[in-house]
Amino acid sequence: MKMLYYRLLTAVFIFLGIYFTLKFVNNGREIKTNKWRKVSNASINVRKELLAGKKVSRLEKMKADAEDTLRTSNAKLTWEQFEGVIILFAAIGVVIGVILHNILLCFVLGAMMSYIPVILLKLKQYRYSVYINEQLQSALNTVTTAYLKNDDINIAVKENLHRIDEPLNTIFREFVAANIFIDSDIVRNIRSMRSRIDNHFWYEWCDSLILCQSDRNVKYVLPTIVEEMSDVRNLQEEGNTLMMQIYKEFGLVAGMVVANIPFMKLLNSDWYGYLTHTLPGKIIVVITFIVIFISLGYVVKVNKPLSDL
Repeated sequence: MKMLYYRLLTAVFIFLGIYFTLKFVNNGREIKTNKWRKVSNASINVRKELLAGKKVSRLEKMKADAEDTLRTSNAKLTWEQFEGVIILFAAIGVVIGVILHNILLCFVLGAMMSYIPVILLKLKQYRYSVYINEQLQSALNTVTTAYLKNDDINIAVKENLHRIDEPLNTIFREFVAANIFIDSDIVRNIRSMRSRIDNHFWYEWCDSLILCQSDRNVKYVLPTIVEEMSDVRNLQEEGNTLMMQIYKEFGLVAGMVVANIPFMKLLNSDWYGYLTHTLPGKIIVVITFIVIFISLGYVVKVNKPLSDL
């Protein structure tokens, strides 16, 4: 037991040493380029470099993608806080490897466990996207019905603001305020409102609304767009039920596979010793965890809102 404590302490110090070394290197780069001073600047700079044909490092691209995901998922974490969560999960992976007396597993689990917060963030982004799509369908249905009656988008929106939830309420409220107090150019304000939400049904609805300003007959296209959104919403609910079943089955199988390792010590200590103390056994354990994490990555990858497909 005393030797185990020494191993855990050594693993923690090694991990912290690697982390602060990488942090120091990254800080030096930040001082030179000022690239990550703001969340929005990180994503913008990476996109500029990609458009210019410049080669972007994997670390820079991963960081920009993570910051975009934090923003679009309505997460309350900053990049620095999210980075701390990644470090915590990586440390847990290293500790598990030390407990199983498997140095190779320390590196593998440390790397793979650090990806768990990213997966959780993507799941949060998925749920938030589904929520936005549901709110969007409800809000556009309400506004479209009112617009068909009065032919005035400002009145249609103002009359129904109390029925629209956030964040769409703020977007529509600012749209009306811009039309009344700032700029009377409705087309320009619709384009500005269009850029606030990344959804192709929203884009189509706003484009049709722009055409309505020059041809009132185009307004009869708006209900068709809302009906399409309603159909997608129904399919999304069916897809959510199916994905929950997939998650349950994957969690059950993965949990049984991982639980077999400690249970094996109770069932047959010789087999457990073979897995944890011999090189072939350690390799088998490492391969098992690699397969589990690869499978988890594929399960999360196919989980997307239907409106994004």
